[in-house]
Amino acid sequence: MSLFRVITWWTTQCPSTDGFDSFSLLTGRLGLVEDGERDSIVVGSHSGHLSVFAPSPSESGSLFSPTDIILEVKLPQPVIGLACGKFSSSRSDNRSCLAVLHPMKLCVFWLTAVEGVAEHGAQFRLQLAYESILTKFAFSLCHGGFGGVKGKEFLCICHMDGGLKFFEQDGISYEAQLPEERTIPFPMKYIPRTDCFVTMAPSGFIECFKYQDLAQSPDNISAQQICPFWTFFIGEGAIDISVHQITNTESVIIVLGEHNLFCFSDTGKTKFIKKLDYTAVCMHSFVIGWYWEPEVRLIISIATEMGSLLIYEESKLIWSAQLPQVPVAVTRGTFTDLSGGIVTLSDDGVLTVGFLGSEPQIFKVPALNLKQLTVEKAQRELEALEAEIKSGIDFTDISLINASAERELAVTVTLNKVLVQSTYAPKNDAEGEVPKMCEISVVLKASALIDHIQVIVHVDPPLAVKNSIHVFRDVEDKGTRRLSTWIYMGKKQDPPTLRASVLISSINRQGIPRVIEKSIVLPLGLVYRPGAAQKEAKYKIVLETKSIDKSGVAGLFSEMTFDATAQAVAFKSNYSGALITVVAAKTSNRYRIQSDSLEAMSGILSLFLSRLKVNYMKINLEDSKLILVKLTD
Repeated sequence: MSLFRVITWWTTQCPSTDGFDSFSLLTGRLGLVEDGERDSIVVGSHSGHLSVFAPSPSESGSLFSPTDIILEVKLPQPVIGLACGKFSSSRSDNRSCLAVLHPMKLCVFWLTAVEGVAEHGAQFRLQLAYESILTKFAFSLCHGGFGGVKGKEFLCICHMDGGLKFFEQDGISYEAQLPEERTIPFPMKYIPRTDCFVTMAPSGFIECFKYQDLAQSPDNISAQQICPFWTFFIGEGAIDISVHQITNTESVIIVLGEHNLFCFSDTGKTKFIKKLDYTAVCMHSFVIGWYWEPEVRLIISIATEMGSLLIYEESKLIWSAQLPQVPVAVTRGTFTDLSGGIVTLSDDGVLTVGFLGSEPQIFKVPALNLKQLTVEKAQRELEALEAEIKSGIDFTDISLINASAERELAVTVTLNKVLVQSTYAPKNDAEGEVPKMCEISVVLKASALIDHIQVIVHVDPPLAVKNSIHVFRDVEDKGTRRLSTWIYMGKKQDPPTLRASVLISSINRQGIPRVIEKSIVLPLGLVYRPGAAQKEAKYKIVLETKSIDKSGVAGLFSEMTFDATAQAVAFKSNYSGALITVVAAKTSNRYRIQSDSLEAMSGILSLFLSRLKVNYMKINLEDSKLILVKLTD
């Protein structure tokens, strides 16, 4: 709890007492003549109530006056998004419009005044500019001058399945689909400087997409072909995202995560990451000054679940105050006699405008009943605590811990050795070989209730994985989850190893984390094909063992079409064209691996050693000698 508190300047109760979230609050200038340099507050609830307020100080001294209410209306559908901007194409009326997003409809209104004939003054009503019926459920609303247009703004609706629908002022609308499966929707914001959109994927990546890529016709481009401009893995959900331009050449993206506060440049460069030691519920950020000024300041205000408001200048905490209620949404506005007021909305519909006060709470620390300290007694207590800590973190039973993890979650990793033509790998025009890819499948069988499972399929570059991260939540007892993905060559290089690893991290209902690792060897045909053995090469590596299999070296690579009695086999890379030869000596216990490319030998060498160990169980490889015979320029 903070020592200082936010002083309440104006407060009221909204018509609805429930159904509010971070999208329910908006401050802006709606084009009213009386507004001038004053903001209005718009509140929309899930029950359909839409309210517009113009806070002002009351002459009677009370915090609220009935004349502060501009409009209250009950809409037929829930309000899940609000936006204020120049959304109308009417040249005769250039006022700001109010966009209201419903689950299956978008409405754009003008707020018009009807002059009264009595002393009650003017009355305000919503005048519908246009509306659009949606074909699937909406999640959030984004607006801006898409495409770099000036003097008008467009709208973008984010659907629950990751689909986007754009609306231009002349009535043109088109749709786009974000790549990959979007099981969890996240907010999206527009970056005017780079004409891009930033959002978050369910896999934990912050993604930035160019508007030109999203605005293309669905007939010309598919969701699988839309690639992000840049990505960054944060590993947690995003509560809110905001964008601000701070210089002529840079905008910043503020992402409030569940455990951290992130700041990126509009080119994907990390500016700072701040770990939060509290639970954040909402955020509002703004810039003091103009972006072309050298002394511009970036201010970030975060509200916590304990009702505190923490204000940062970039990553430095500059103020902390206690709010009157725990908010679900916080923003900032300029009102009569109050510039930069803090506007908060609670989950029960209490709307408050306040300011930062320096009036501390009166609190007297009670006297502590301290006993005289005895050094011997304190030493005994310290030793007892150290012994208890050591007994709680005993790692001698790692095998038992791993066994318990396997009992809770059985993992089966299979590799389809039938290679198919790759749709992701770069083509090798010089060799004329068709790139291949293989499918890897993972089956998870739970024997207990598991809250969270994350599966990561990892390979060393230049190998690549399509959709390497998979997340499952709330897996029931006896439940089964399956996933499959493709492994392919991402670049025209030789891999250092053909081994892929699968990391499975899980958290059960007791909050205990478990980690399981599985490894598998990829097919040789993914990278190599049979070649003609060389007698001489620039680089040679000799492996000396205590005994040697006289049947030939071809038996170690049975998946390739070699002569079964061959003493020398060769592999040719499908991408670099390098030739690697493995030779078994006839008169000694030696194997020789040679090639004209030193970096190309790593993959075959690691695979040869692993298969040699399996095939020659009686050979003590720890006593074997790996001798570098010759390295010449």
